[in-house]
Amino acid sequence: MTASPSQSNQIPESDIELLSAYLDDQLSAVERRLLEQRLNSDVRLRGELADLRATAQAVRALPTISPPRSFTLDPAQVAPRRFWLPTWVMQFSSGLSALALVVFTTLGLMSGPQAAAVFPYSDGMAGAEPVSERAAEPAAATAAPAATLQSRYHGASRERTGSWRQPRER
Repeated sequence: MTASPSQSNQIPESDIELLSAYLDDQLSAVERRLLEQRLNSDVRLRGELADLRATAQAVRALPTISPPRSFTLDPAQVAPRRFWLPTWVMQFSSGLSALALVVFTTLGLMSGPQAAAVFPYSDGMAGAEPVSERAAEPAAATAAPAATLQSRYHGASRERTGSWRQPRER
């Protein structure tokens, strides 16, 4: 791939920074002498230096604009604002809110469906087996009452409606 003419004529960024430092008189004596030697031999570098000088001259020629207002801060603007509630009231209420959050969260954990896993003896019977072990009864023992309830439910709906349809959910 060949370089386009505009890319082949570009000067590296490091050389532009070096030229800028040269214009600002920020180079050491050795760096200055080396750059001046390069400027004597390189036409593109001299052209870039002339462009940078023209840009700096144009910026210095711009008129100075005064700001529309003063941006200094008045001590009255920076003074802390007073709230209508004393600080201790705000601190007390936030502490009370945090305490209520902890209490209600704990009560929710102790009484929710997860309580059997977290608190295995939560039903108050000392020396009893954990709730999770009691819940693991054989499926046949619990399936029979469920089937009876389901048949009663569907039978009652058949008697009322006279059809085999499921009752509507409300």
